[in-house]
Amino acid sequence: MIHIRILPPLPGHEAAPDGLFHEPGSTNFLGEHEWYLHVGFDLEPGEDSQYPLEDVLDKYLLSVEPLVGQSDESAMPDEGSLSVVLAGQPDDLRRCMADIVGKRVYNEDFTLADGRQAVRLAIAPDCLGSWPNRA
Repeated sequence: MIHIRILPPLPGHEAAPDGLFHEPGSTNFLGEHEWYLHVGFDLEPGEDSQYPLEDVLDKYLLSVEPLVGQSDESAMPDEGSLSVVLAGQPDDLRRCMADIVGKRVYNEDFTLADGRQAVRLAIAPDCLGSWPNRA
């Protein structure tokens, strides 16, 4: 279960007004700018970021880019926070921002029509009062 917020663009990158940014002069294999969004996740006590994050990446057709000059350990400045750079097409990043920034994102169990149990991505309204790591 995670709460998501937008963080400032990385140094040396060119920012768009909506929080997206790209590296000047850098293009992907199609000759297009690679667009990024720097986000922070506040984890609930005892939670793991892996599965909600993987589901967000799948749903919005995004990937995670490593933060330049940052080790895996420094991506988590304290026990309950994680900072990552999401990469993708601008429209996919904007849709992701509109849907999840400022909200609680988590995996929930549900029952399929045939009675089997499964897990799906859930996005709930913000609950600011219960987020101790909120910056």
